[in-house]
Amino acid sequence: MAKIAIVNIGMHGHVNPTLGFTEALVHRGHTVLYYGSADFAPQIQRTGARFIDYPTAMGHLAVTQAKTMADTGAKAWQGVSIHDSFTDELSKTLPTLLSAFAADRPDVVVYNFIALAGRAAAHHFGIPAVKFFTTYTSNESYDLMAETMERRLSADPAAAAAAAAALASAQLRCNDVCHSCGVPSIDLASLMNHAEAANLVFLPRHFQPCCETFDQRYHFVGPCLRSTDLISALDLVPPGTDPLAIVSLGSLFHTWPDFYKICLEYFAGKPWRVVMGIGPEIRPESLGELPANVRLASHLPQVALLHQADLFVSHGGMNSTMEALSLGVPLVVIPQMEEQELTAQQVDALGLGRFLPRAEVNVDSLAAAISYAVTPAVRANLDTMQEALRVAGGIDRAVAVIEAAPRPSVTPGNFVNLTRTPAPR
Repeated sequence: MAKIAIVNIGMHGHVNPTLGFTEALVHRGHTVLYYGSADFAPQIQRTGARFIDYPTAMGHLAVTQAKTMADTGAKAWQGVSIHDSFTDELSKTLPTLLSAFAADRPDVVVYNFIALAGRAAAHHFGIPAVKFFTTYTSNESYDLMAETMERRLSADPAAAAAAAAALASAQLRCNDVCHSCGVPSIDLASLMNHAEAANLVFLPRHFQPCCETFDQRYHFVGPCLRSTDLISALDLVPPGTDPLAIVSLGSLFHTWPDFYKICLEYFAGKPWRVVMGIGPEIRPESLGELPANVRLASHLPQVALLHQADLFVSHGGMNSTMEALSLGVPLVVIPQMEEQELTAQQVDALGLGRFLPRAEVNVDSLAAAISYAVTPAVRANLDTMQEALRVAGGIDRAVAVIEAAPRPSVTPGNFVNLTRTPAPR
């Protein structure tokens, strides 16, 4: 049996997709060392993996940025470039990971596409590596980060110039961090489309833009869902036999009280039972009178509820979207950031539900979106998608890819040649 290191960041949408295959690897007799944020230690430890507290900071940064975006209505991170955030993460985590691997060398490294330290450490020690994507993957034909940046900056030459300068500055800092650790520096401009010999993508191939351009190195395994305790959700569901709707904006973007008031107005008196996740910040009494057919909660056992649901009104996070589609639940997607907007467009284009832009949300538009989402045509498309997800393989295929991981190879464009003096601190 192998010793497998999983290197991740501290965000629900990045940790939850890994728990299923982590648990399966442990059950197959492998020793799994899970490097992650202490915020997620209980969930990780329940898989049987050995949790190792790791100084990842991306999760806390994402929470701060999400609150800023919610307050300003912006779709993009504010006040810090994405490349700066990657470099900051690398500077905090790479020395720790190199030291840990030197003392306790794994046989395989499975790392999040954001966790650049996992990539650098695996290559440094020549350890077989598997990269995983919790969102859309990228290659030379399609780059998620480049596409969203181009869309954001195309109409603003000044912003484009500032972004280019920020990338150049971040690259110098990245060079400095890697040089001080004795590893080749990572090319930040191509960090998204770097591929390992084996890459896991937690969505079906035809949900991926430019899917035909991704070769055999990319394994589109779909969501890796575990069996869930359905009883844990029963006390949240209103009594009765009406169809069940779940409403949630996820773990980052839930501070939007006006949205919940619109939902309450629409569902009041309708033949629906509704469970609505409002997050820990919003007080239920601040939303006004609660209809008899609606229940509110600060946190939802989402998969357990989706097993019983007939509709999901969601922000379109990839994890939430894949959970719903794997269980055949139609979606109304109200995206809160650019990546989620792409997911909303995919859901709409594939006839799996309706894309409802945030700026257009009102009682009437919500009613129209829900009416479409529950049509027989959408039901037929969901049945087709469920079969595609079943064939994708989920946990079993992810485990097979990890167990067969080939050794890494350094290819042109993956790293920057350090011939310059490191940037001053």
